[in-house]
Amino acid sequence: MPPQRRHRSTVACQKCRGRKVRCSVTVTGIPCIRCAQDGIECTIKDDHHTFSLSSVGSSNDCSTTALSGAYGHDPGTIRLPRNTHSHVTNSSRGLSLTRQSNATMSSQLDAEHQRNMDEEQSGAEISHAVRGERGADSEMPFYTGERPGVTAVIDVCSQPQSPMPRHVLLRSAPRVSMSEVDRDYLQAQGVFSLPCEASRRELLQAYFHNLHPILPILDVGILNRLHNPEGISTPELLIFWSLASVAVNQYGPLTDHVPQYVQSSMWQLEGFHFRKELRDRFYELAKCTFNVGGVTDKERLLQSALLLGFWHLDRDSHSQPWHWTGIAVSLCQIIGLHRNPDSVKINPSVTQYRRRMWRRLWGACIFRDRWLSLTLGRPMRIHLKDCDMPFPTVEDVMGDVADIPTSLRDLYLPPDLAQLSECGMAIQKFSKALESIISLGYQQNGLAPTLQQCEDLEGELLRSDICGLASCQGSRVGAFYLYHAQLHYQATLITFYRPFLVMTPSDLPPAAEGPWRDSMRNRLEAAAASTNTIVDSIVREGLISYAGPMTPPLLVPAMHVHLLNCKSENPLTQTLGYSKLELCMAVMRELQKTYTSASIFCGIFNEVLAQLSRDYTPSLSSGWASQSRQAGSIPTQEVATEPGPPDQEQIPFDNELLERLLNESLANNMWESMSMLDHSFDLPNEGW
Repeated sequence: MPPQRRHRSTVACQKCRGRKVRCSVTVTGIPCIRCAQDGIECTIKDDHHTFSLSSVGSSNDCSTTALSGAYGHDPGTIRLPRNTHSHVTNSSRGLSLTRQSNATMSSQLDAEHQRNMDEEQSGAEISHAVRGERGADSEMPFYTGERPGVTAVIDVCSQPQSPMPRHVLLRSAPRVSMSEVDRDYLQAQGVFSLPCEASRRELLQAYFHNLHPILPILDVGILNRLHNPEGISTPELLIFWSLASVAVNQYGPLTDHVPQYVQSSMWQLEGFHFRKELRDRFYELAKCTFNVGGVTDKERLLQSALLLGFWHLDRDSHSQPWHWTGIAVSLCQIIGLHRNPDSVKINPSVTQYRRRMWRRLWGACIFRDRWLSLTLGRPMRIHLKDCDMPFPTVEDVMGDVADIPTSLRDLYLPPDLAQLSECGMAIQKFSKALESIISLGYQQNGLAPTLQQCEDLEGELLRSDICGLASCQGSRVGAFYLYHAQLHYQATLITFYRPFLVMTPSDLPPAAEGPWRDSMRNRLEAAAASTNTIVDSIVREGLISYAGPMTPPLLVPAMHVHLLNCKSENPLTQTLGYSKLELCMAVMRELQKTYTSASIFCGIFNEVLAQLSRDYTPSLSSGWASQSRQAGSIPTQEVATEPGPPDQEQIPFDNELLERLLNESLANNMWESMSMLDHSFDLPNEGW
């Protein structure tokens, strides 16, 4: 059967005929879709007439469109050949329908064309900003990226001696008008209902005295708005609820040299029964504002995500801290905070204020990424080989203090902020060594290190700035900050020495392996003993009340070493192991009144000790271990000072986890073992 012949429509505009493509004029009328898209005149010719409509400069009002026909025909009537199937007639109804159709099509095409032009303009704006051409309202930071990114093509316009900047400022994003539905939702959730003045003051004091010196992610200038929040903006609301979720568990400033908690009268005044219930409420308000509040300022979103990264829900398998910290790191890299804006030459687009704040935010992201990755046994998100942003300094922290009045400075900031910040910045800078430690001894597919690599890294650790810290000892909170820095240092040393119990450098002679491994073990146990000495000093000096959400994980490396000594065949070593471990456990039980991570650590170690020695009963455990052996699991520890949720479930433990904690031959440490926990822990809530 011969193929069926395809017949081309006899009605088509001149352009479609020339291109030999299908024309839509019999459906849409004049102009056809192709001519309208190309912005050209659409012309139809038959043997007797010519009809045309120019789509160039067409408007949404069809009455302004020029129809023209030959021989003086009324342009309102378009006569098409009789053999077409067009429904267009010369009746007034047909004319009206045709004009409405043309108007709708023209309006849609105009909107699409305008959107394309706007998108192209945004790309052109990036090019203009890179060349130093920007408008007065250019305040939104933008990072163009590195090669082989698409924006690297702009480099073809630059001279080798004058490279283009990577950090530029674009026009601020249009202010998002919150929908009535979203505003009603936020209102119903209570986002716009701030605590009373006394409660706000306590929260701000607790935050800026405890967390700000070590993690200075907020500009203190925000106190000008939060102290008197009349007409407070949504981004500022987001910051307030975020910091409140952390500050509610912290101590406030000293009163007669006695540390004061955020007072119980505060949460009673706000209508809550206990502290953790109020903290849960603050977190939900912050999360609601983050997701629904329409905040587009990436720097504010980054600050909020870092603060929310301290949140930990009892049934989420530790996913919340990891989730929020991941958002913070992503925002950092989107803005380009991992790259120094002045790496090649001074970038005039970046103010001195922004330089200081960007260094502070970047240092905080590295700090949280390093220690949270180590705690949860997850891969680090930040690799310093891709980064050249300098670490923050004390001058960066103190640079914005002058922006607030003296009255607010005295009310909310610690008088020794500079000394406390020195400890905080030393800890942040020291945390970068964790990447080298993980690469050297813990990479899944890594090669055995050489002796020179081990000695170089150990020398770098021993020469750390933390070893020489002494300037923040003037106050009680300063003394705790110094001890806290030393806990970070000893935990890092233990993490470095731990894999060498079973691993030796690749180029070490076989005869030297035994003595070298014994030397590493001695140094490991010395670091664990130093941790106990620091903990003992904190307890004796009455500083345990200053412990924050980052304190409990710092005790775990030493506790793991003590646990291994509890397996020793030497009775004296075994006794000392139990004794040292019990000191850490006693402190951990005190911390579990506030922090869920401490509760989980207590439960794990009690169960391990119960498996290790059926006769072991800790002297300070109040019968907890004996209860665990009778019930087969660890019940939730009740908080003596504050009531908690009743009827907590018992905690199941995985036998494989217990075997790993007791197996000295395994190269992974306690941090990695913690990542095996997939069970739900129904414990009091708190952040890491």
